[in-house]
Amino acid sequence: MQFKLHLLISSAFLFIALGLMSVISEVTVDPYGFGTSVTANAETDIDLTLSNSSELDVPYSITVRNVTPPDNQNEGPRRDDAGDIIEQYEAPFINITGLAWDGEWMWACSYADRRLAALNPENGDIELNVGVDDRLMSMTYFNDLIFASIWNTNTLNSYDRDGNLIDSYELEFASIGGIAADGEGYLLVNGLIDQSIHVFEMVDDAFEEVNVFEFRGAMDDAVIWSIEWVPDHIDGNFWGGVTRHLYQANVIGNLDDENIEVEAISDFEWNTGASYDGIAHDGTNMWHGMWFVREIYSIDDGINEFILITANPQSGSVPAGDQEIVQLSIATAEYDTALYIVEIEIALEDPDQPMLMLNVLISLDTPTGNISGSVIISGEGDPVAGAQIQIDDFDFLRWTDNQGKFTIDDLPVGEHQIHITTDDY
Repeated sequence: MQFKLHLLISSAFLFIALGLMSVISEVTVDPYGFGTSVTANAETDIDLTLSNSSELDVPYSITVRNVTPPDNQNEGPRRDDAGDIIEQYEAPFINITGLAWDGEWMWACSYADRRLAALNPENGDIELNVGVDDRLMSMTYFNDLIFASIWNTNTLNSYDRDGNLIDSYELEFASIGGIAADGEGYLLVNGLIDQSIHVFEMVDDAFEEVNVFEFRGAMDDAVIWSIEWVPDHIDGNFWGGVTRHLYQANVIGNLDDENIEVEAISDFEWNTGASYDGIAHDGTNMWHGMWFVREIYSIDDGINEFILITANPQSGSVPAGDQEIVQLSIATAEYDTALYIVEIEIALEDPDQPMLMLNVLISLDTPTGNISGSVIISGEGDPVAGAQIQIDDFDFLRWTDNQGKFTIDDLPVGEHQIHITTDDY
């Protein structure tokens, strides 16, 4: 049975809402919603508890995205100008033709030395440096593995985070340039002969081509080698690099869509020395290797990345019958007064429950209010316990207590429609 209510909120506070969760799910999040007062230039931490009622450990990974409507969106702070060097790292080898970001380490490969290494950006340490049998070129992180192309072949190798060769795959063409992953199951391969992007997906442990599209027109018809895909760059997700220049474009449409379009967004000079210097993005900055010297650079991409909220850890495992604490850190420095709507995606390695999509609302120095009420049986006045209260505007749930009461604190001021659902009536 469902009820609908329209409520006008007019009192003031700040709200952060985390929902939508099924009460029968094996992995749940607590709390489902809570409020905190955050002002300009403030920092606060909020703990999320992931509980696992199943008999198996459930690995998870967390992605944070800003989905604030454009008319209410603050672009976030610009720390430097596009092309500025953020950090320079000493690499263990030269001829760095491939880079790949796994969420923690920046991986690099050397064509000449036939080596694979992992760099820790926190301290610049080389966490792993192993020899490989092939001359690796371009790299990306795909399906929790490091993928690398082999020079002058149609072969891709996959490696685990210990540097072990896992498998090799043959594609339908040779002369592979850059490779990139979209984070949603597609692998993008730059064909050097036709200068087109070939889109693949993994089907039965083999790569199957699902689309081909041209892109050079959006990058001054430059002969692009290295490519990168940044899903968080909603209006400029595709990057291509040449000697001393980087291009940003926006791919419009699904990657398996034949009518896909590519439009130019921006371009700027940077300090690469060769077209085949590997590139990668760490969620904030663009990186590139160098052909002639033992150096890896982190470069400002000129994009105002949304870093108002960070999750720690970003990935892990919820033990069977136990809990895992994830800390959300909110830092408002340099952000303007506004309502921010944030999506938290919790990907679970569980085929029965693959993903949780949660909303976070942050009203930064803007008014909010509370609502409370009771759900009772009409004509009898008896309370209804366990009724589900859902705010239509956001992925956010509450349930009535044993007295049929509920409270929703710190919603943004305005009109909200709620659903009240119960299975018993």
